Amino acid sequence: MVSDELDKEAIDFFTEICSPYGFDLLSSKIFAILYLEPREMTMEELAEKTGYSPASICNTMKTIQKTGFLKEIHKPKTKKLYFTIEKDFSKHLKKMVDMIRKTKIEPAKDRLPQLILNFKTEIKKSKDLSSIKKLDIIEKYYKQILNMEKITNYIESQI
Repeated sequence: MVSDELDKEAIDFFTEICSPYGFDLLSSKIFAILYLEPREMTMEELAEKTGYSPASICNTMKTIQKTGFLKEIHKPKTKKLYFTIEKDFSKHLKKMVDMIRKTKIEPAKDRLPQLILNFKTEIKKSKDLSSIKKLDIIEKYYKQILNMEKITNYIESQI
C-alpha cells in the first residue's frame, strides 16, 4: 500500500495541474483524488478524504461536472451515488483543445476580421494614433489566434 505521504504528494501534484479548468482549490483536490483513485468514491468518502463537509463536496461536484470528465455511477441495491473521473488523459487534452477552439479561436475568426476592417476604415478617416495602436494590437492577437488554430489542429491530429 502506498504511504499516506506519497499519496498526498501525488494528490498535491494533480491538484496543481487542474488550474487550466479554472478550478478552485477544493475542486482541484476532488478532481485529483478521483483521478488517482482506481475505484469509484461516494461524496461521504470524498468529504472524509478532503476534510470538507458533504454539502461543500456536493456543491463542488457541480463545478467538476461542467468539465464532462466526472462520471456518476448508480450501483444496484444502494441509493448512494459513486463518482470517478475519466482517466484517459488524451480525452482531457481533446476537451481542452475543443474548449480553446470554441471559446477563443472560433469567436475571434468570426468577429475580428470585421473589427479590423472597421478600425482600418475609421483610421483612414481620422488618422487617430491611438486607434492605429489599437489596430496593431488586435491584428497581432488575430495572428496569434490563427497560429493557435494551427497548433490545436496539430494536437487534434495526434490524439
